[in-house]
Amino acid sequence: VFRIADILEVCPDARVIFMLRDPRAVAASYRDWKSQGGLKMDDGYSDALEVERSRARASYHPVTATLLWKAAWTAASGAAQRFGPDRVRIQRYESTVLDPETELANLMDWLGLEQPPGMTDVPVRNSSFDAYQERGGFQRSAIDRWRTLLKPAEVRVVEQAAGAALEAAGYERQASGGHFGAALSWLSFLPAAGRAVRRNAGRSGSLPGYVWRRARLAMGRS
Repeated sequence: VFRIADILEVCPDARVIFMLRDPRAVAASYRDWKSQGGLKMDDGYSDALEVERSRARASYHPVTATLLWKAAWTAASGAAQRFGPDRVRIQRYESTVLDPETELANLMDWLGLEQPPGMTDVPVRNSSFDAYQERGGFQRSAIDRWRTLLKPAEVRVVEQAAGAALEAAGYERQASGGHFGAALSWLSFLPAAGRAVRRNAGRSGSLPGYVWRRARLAMGRS
């Protein structure tokens, strides 16, 4: 998402689909991520999965997760404005889950492709909460699950970190209480961000450039 302009320059006929999801649901999913089965794992893959689980656990902080969401949304919405709706599509996760038949039909029309049969019978794979199902379909419970999983302080700090991008992306504020816990989260943010940078250093190429590009988008106006 941070390289959309480069992708469209190199591949002028490419189209980009950005899946937009409620940042509170994103934070809850990131916080509780674990494998739910459905993967053919040898010993090497199991070890790699454990490394990834450890990395995600060490990287999680509600402010960090939300600022990454905000940076991605800012990059995608900016690209949509720059290149137009024929080349960059913002696909809302919640709309897709609630009305998959209509949303997928519109998406395939946008791509200029025929819709294959059974497209809504997708497998439930790599969910943080639902076990693997070969033909589970779209899980409506995934939309509002964050309401019971996140503490009031987590909801508040996610909404604070998202700032104006929350409403710009079409989501309403729901925080109630949690002021003290949110303040503690902000106090712990910088040490947590430093820990996340260290744990992800090998995945990012030029580390200063990686951090700068995302920080600039996360702190900018959406």
